[in-house]
Amino acid sequence: MSLLSASAPTLLLRTRLALGRIGWTSLLAGALFIAGAAAFLIGLPALQARVDTRQADLGRVTARAARAARQPQPAAAPLPPAQRNLQAFYDALGDVRYIDQDVAVVLDEADRQGLTIAQADYKLSYDKAGLYHVYTMQMPVTGSYAAIRAFCRQVLLSLPYAALEEISVKRAAIGDATVEARLRLGLYLDGPADYTPGKAVDGGAR
Repeated sequence: MSLLSASAPTLLLRTRLALGRIGWTSLLAGALFIAGAAAFLIGLPALQARVDTRQADLGRVTARAARAARQPQPAAAPLPPAQRNLQAFYDALGDVRYIDQDVAVVLDEADRQGLTIAQADYKLSYDKAGLYHVYTMQMPVTGSYAAIRAFCRQVLLSLPYAALEEISVKRAAIGDATVEARLRLGLYLDGPADYTPGKAVDGGAR
């Protein structure tokens, strides 16, 4: 018997004993770990290449977004003249809830100009087509012609949503400094369609 044939069984026996001590489970786990590590190392360059590609794509998208943000935005198309005028009209409307304050402005200005208002008629109406209120004030005013002109001018300045819709002037006698004028003022107001004068106003004075 040769030395090689004699040592082969011994080597096989020692291997089986070693495997018995280590255990097949541990050996299998080690083999799987080694195989997984090898697969990871083999696939790592390809994974890194994909990550680099995605980062490059993200960088390009970010750069395009930054360039677009820096570019001036096109101006909105201007509204047609009729629509601009209509919008300006609605923007200038007063508030129907503050009619009493508007009337006080008119009467205070008449006192300041030394005018006498015998009796005034007030009427609130709602324009369903235009969706706004009109508060009409008709009043006979007595005083000097200059004072009446100053009164009308100051009321229109104080109440931008007011319109002098009618004025007629009568002098009792030639050379008389006092004249009588009949005025019709219209206040164009925004507010709910069902508003009625005398409702409480939330928030107090404007």
